[in-house]
Amino acid sequence: FPVTIVVRGSRLPCQRGQGQVNEPTSVFIGVPCLDGRAFTPHVQSVVREVGSLAAVGIPATYVPLTGCSLIGEARNILTRTFQSTPYSHLLFWDSDVEVSPGSVLRLLTHNKPVIGAVGVKKSETAKGIEKFNCLTEDTEITGSLMKMKYLATMFLLVHRNTFSVISAKTDDTFGNWFDMASAKDGT
Repeated sequence: FPVTIVVRGSRLPCQRGQGQVNEPTSVFIGVPCLDGRAFTPHVQSVVREVGSLAAVGIPATYVPLTGCSLIGEARNILTRTFQSTPYSHLLFWDSDVEVSPGSVLRLLTHNKPVIGAVGVKKSETAKGIEKFNCLTEDTEITGSLMKMKYLATMFLLVHRNTFSVISAKTDDTFGNWFDMASAKDGT
């Protein structure tokens, strides 16, 4: 069941268009973990990051999901659970991923609808597990950010409004965001 650390709400300055918008910020940390185990470095990172968020007044909750062998379905369940809460952001954080201090705050301050860490993608082939990077020839680098065609969900922050946009672009009405092929317009 969720472990929740709640402190008074925080407002991070968010740049949108011409003016400043202050939006209450809170983070729902969804962790798919099939067998109920999380690696020690992951747990240490979570404790540190939730503490860092609390120190600046950002509420966070940690919600592990166990027993679901299909990772896409596990993410869908976590997303539907997130949508039934008041949290502003869903952070997918895999149970075997450790991050450097301040990573969650860095993602939040960029104020992007979807933002995450660049990682290695894995693919099972006849030759075994092949690993490849998410970087492609389409990757655009702007300052400290990279705009990418693909981004792994291992450490991925998604703003609440993003799911409404996805649902509007797809035929999905059941919340199956992480196992659909593409949107109606092919994107």
